[in-house]
Amino acid sequence: MTSSSPSLRRIDPLQPGAVPVVPTLSSAGILAALRLVREGVVYDLARVRFPGMPLPVMHPQLVVLPYRTPHGLRSEPSSVWPSGEANTVDVTFTSDVVTASMHTGAHIDAAGHVAVGTPASWYGGDELTGLGDFGLLASDGSQLTPMVSRGVLIDVAAYRNEDVLPKGYGITREDLEQTLRSEGVSLSAGDVVLLRTGYGRVWPHRDLIEQHSGSGITLEAAEWLIAQGIAGIGADTEGIEQLPSAVPGNPHPVHTALLRERGMPMIEMLALEQLAEDRRYEFLLIVAPVKIRGASAAMVDPIAIV
Repeated sequence: MTSSSPSLRRIDPLQPGAVPVVPTLSSAGILAALRLVREGVVYDLARVRFPGMPLPVMHPQLVVLPYRTPHGLRSEPSSVWPSGEANTVDVTFTSDVVTASMHTGAHIDAAGHVAVGTPASWYGGDELTGLGDFGLLASDGSQLTPMVSRGVLIDVAAYRNEDVLPKGYGITREDLEQTLRSEGVSLSAGDVVLLRTGYGRVWPHRDLIEQHSGSGITLEAAEWLIAQGIAGIGADTEGIEQLPSAVPGNPHPVHTALLRERGMPMIEMLALEQLAEDRRYEFLLIVAPVKIRGASAAMVDPIAIV
């Protein structure tokens, strides 16, 4: 499939205050992606989030706390219905407080998520001018825009005939090219690539996660994908890239290359098992971020439609 080139605005990534632009398809490209829908089958690409779910140690745990309950409302009805309207049918409700990192479950990293240097600088900002008491002032989650594009599943685990890629496996350019060839799919400008490592088969079992964590693309593979004109990249893992890093001195070279240098969206912790089982390698992909000003990421519940 050939789609229109993504619309990009060149921005100096180190210029404080620059606003990163998520690459988006042209109107013609979006219409071309919509034409991929022929069966009306929808795939949910997000896992359920829950208290106690496994998360990288650098992120806080998800907590759900009840704020209003039927019992509490009956105890203090005047605090909710101060006007005193009649409630003869005993209407009550529940409400809650949720605290969580925006990096919980399926999410898009904002361009300001990764910084380099002292003082720290990221795409479009630095800690002296772009960081306030309530989060990022530039390149934050509120700058992320909805993505409507052709999605391409690159099922590396299936190509390598593995249920789950080995711990710390580095997905190479050759892996990507050969997997695409085996699927009979080619990349076009504006595509969003979704990489499957098989990690979804072991998550959320902590002992199995430990045995299979860290598989992901190498910097060379990331640069090859960039050269294909992709508009974004996602994976079924927490990091997308190979961890620990194989690049001396940089623990996150792919995040640095994609986020800090280009402002390219990275979608982590996707649920790709059903797509893989049904061998759906190209599809309409819709990703709508939860926009929160100051946040370093946005939770998403993406869908693929065929």
